[in-house]
Amino acid sequence: MIVQRRDKTLGGGWRLGRLLPTVAAAVVAVVAGVTRAPGAGDGAGGPIIRERIRLGEAELVCARPNAIAPLEPARFTLRGAEGRVPDAVAVAVADGGGAVYRTMTAGAVDGMIAFQFLPGGRPGEHRVEIATGEAKAVIRVVMTKVDTAIATPGDGRVGAFFDGLKRVILKEIRTIPFDGKVYYENKEWLRDHIHILKATRYWRLTGEPPILDPRTPLELWIRLQYPDGLYPEIVVGMADPHVTYTRPEYVTPIEGGRAVIRLEAENDIEFLMAQAIWQAWKATGDDAWLVTPLKGALSPLVSIDKALRHIVGDTGRRWDAGLGLSVRGVSCDTWDWVYGQKGRDANRRIESDTPMAVFYGDNTGLYQAFVQVAEMQRAVGRNEARAREWEKRAEELKTALMKQAWNGRFFAHMVHTQPTAESAPEAWREDFAADRTRLSLSNAYTLNRGILGQAEASRVIETFLGLRLNPPPAEKGGGPLAHEWVTLFPGYRNVDAILYEPGRYANGALGSFTAGELMRGAYAYGYAGYGVDILNRLMALERRDGEIVFMYDQNGEVFERKPLGYDTRTLSLGGGGPAGWGTAAIYEAMVAGLAGVRDADGSFARLTVAPAWEAFGCAEARVTVTFATVDDYFAYCYRHEPERRRVTLHVTGSRRTVLDAAIPVPVGTAPREVRVNGRSLPYGVRTAAVGDLDPHTGKRLTDRRKCAAFQVTTETQTANISVTYK
Repeated sequence: MIVQRRDKTLGGGWRLGRLLPTVAAAVVAVVAGVTRAPGAGDGAGGPIIRERIRLGEAELVCARPNAIAPLEPARFTLRGAEGRVPDAVAVAVADGGGAVYRTMTAGAVDGMIAFQFLPGGRPGEHRVEIATGEAKAVIRVVMTKVDTAIATPGDGRVGAFFDGLKRVILKEIRTIPFDGKVYYENKEWLRDHIHILKATRYWRLTGEPPILDPRTPLELWIRLQYPDGLYPEIVVGMADPHVTYTRPEYVTPIEGGRAVIRLEAENDIEFLMAQAIWQAWKATGDDAWLVTPLKGALSPLVSIDKALRHIVGDTGRRWDAGLGLSVRGVSCDTWDWVYGQKGRDANRRIESDTPMAVFYGDNTGLYQAFVQVAEMQRAVGRNEARAREWEKRAEELKTALMKQAWNGRFFAHMVHTQPTAESAPEAWREDFAADRTRLSLSNAYTLNRGILGQAEASRVIETFLGLRLNPPPAEKGGGPLAHEWVTLFPGYRNVDAILYEPGRYANGALGSFTAGELMRGAYAYGYAGYGVDILNRLMALERRDGEIVFMYDQNGEVFERKPLGYDTRTLSLGGGGPAGWGTAAIYEAMVAGLAGVRDADGSFARLTVAPAWEAFGCAEARVTVTFATVDDYFAYCYRHEPERRRVTLHVTGSRRTVLDAAIPVPVGTAPREVRVNGRSLPYGVRTAAVGDLDPHTGKRLTDRRKCAAFQVTTETQTANISVTYK
């Protein structure tokens, strides 16, 4: 929705100028040279440069940024080369596609003309036309390909934390040579790489390693897919003990004295690959990639279809046909070693006597995978019947899982099938019985897999929030539980049957990945205050330790500060695992939750915009979101003006976009009016969840935060949205 009006103010603020026809072709412009302005510093757009132009008979010197970025103020000044400037000039700014998105009139003050604007529209060469009478001149300035960014003017904490997450992830890049090509991976474990893809898919390729193309690393694992449809999950040296943990058929030697292996007890790799292929497709918009066979291998879409069919067809080892659910060896949530095998934990195979159970986390992941594969099948027009088949499987799985594993507040950790909780060895029965009420980390992941409605999601969030507000005694480390981001709670108690004692590592330590997924889910289901509370505590940990780590002890200290012996390259802080796994989850929660930008289809054609800055207590914020290989982006400036009882968003992007907006107003108030480019727009009122947290006091809110909910369509230029409240 674009409203045309004339704005003669000097570019300050976020007001939208009238959209004019494309500037006429007859332009007179002479560029006599470009130099850096004396004493000019490097701002967001790099150095300030000086450029000589001729406007009719007048010769002027224009000082301007070397480059511009979306919604970062671009200031231009004109001075006469001989001390004279026109009384006023008309200014029109066109984007990289030639569309005019800003017009204004600027007058001379003390021998200088100054104007500024907020860049928007398509990247590329933007044209700033300056005219007086019949004389015209054009200044060209480049908007470079943009990157995802979050900034809060006047308070650099959020932006610094956001950028720090990226630095942690980039430290963990590895190279894997295979068949004459070098593949870049985040860690040697496929699982870790996929979890980290949640962040890297938002990063531009420019100036970064090839890891940032989300398609290429996945192709390695597709090419190495086993004949039965399973994928390998780790690259190790042939002398690594993990090679002995699995069956020989799941060990594939590759060059460099290494092998790729699959630990048989794992049952999450296939649904994670579905998620990764779907994310890579969304981030690139590459339909052809989905259906093009790789060298000596299947296409990505056929490959994942085969992998999921193996899971649902592998009755006895991976699928319980009677229950209609996936099963795995009993473990601590998603980990790979099996309960009851301490002392022989090197056996990570599925044997006839391996204790088996329905693990809800595998099944919620499969539900999401079935839905995603159906979407991809339909999008490429390959097989509508197969798309409907996967959707039907998803609904059947959801029905069965809710019946078997939902305990009324969250998903029970394990539903034991072989043996059952009642028929288990006596030493196991206490642990197995407690699994019905044992909280584990995948409940946080499940919030973001599309399987829960508002009521069920609220109960899961309330369970974690209950641990936050009334922390129980820590099982390890003394004192109360420092944070609610548990891997397992309470932990398994039979230390003769599990690899770690209660409260340690996957048996009860605190995961940064749990925190990230919980934060994202909190924002999505109306607990913005609780999401901010989690973020505040994570930022405090980062300030204390220098960066976010993989795990923390239950008392909040870094888990195992000494690095693990088999991976001393990255674990200088400790933490027990790849820091990128958790930091990527936090990164995505900040984009989709705090900034509130969620892309429905990967093309920026339709976005949800539901920022949580009001809950954070931030008066101003600037957000840009893009994906790895596309030129499209979306950006907004947020401003809250309490004295005017108004929230404004100045939005722009590279294409026409449908925005489903939900703009919060302060607690205790209600929306009064929504205006887009000066015109009133109908809206609804959306109310946040009951019992959200006040992140500043740590107490429950007595009032429910309200949002103005509406839909608006923008063009490639900028648009103003304002929400007033009463």
